[in-house]
Amino acid sequence: MPDLPANGDEVAVLARLEPLLACDDTAAGDLFEANRVLLLARFGSGAMKLGGQIADFDYPAALATLREMMERGETS
Repeated sequence: MPDLPANGDEVAVLARLEPLLACDDTAAGDLFEANRVLLLARFGSGAMKLGGQIADFDYPAALATLREMMERGETS
């Protein structure tokens, strides 16, 4: 299991999620859950969508959502 930050920079969390999603690594779910509150506070509905896709193991869609969030610097 990867080292999971419970707090910290939400952009850094997204950066850590990206390679996990790209490799279909289920650790992405653990990382998202450990940082759910942080991500929801910063990204709002985008984080909710991302969390749902990760929970459904739809990693290609989650990766696309994550990249859109990073490009737009989406906030809630």
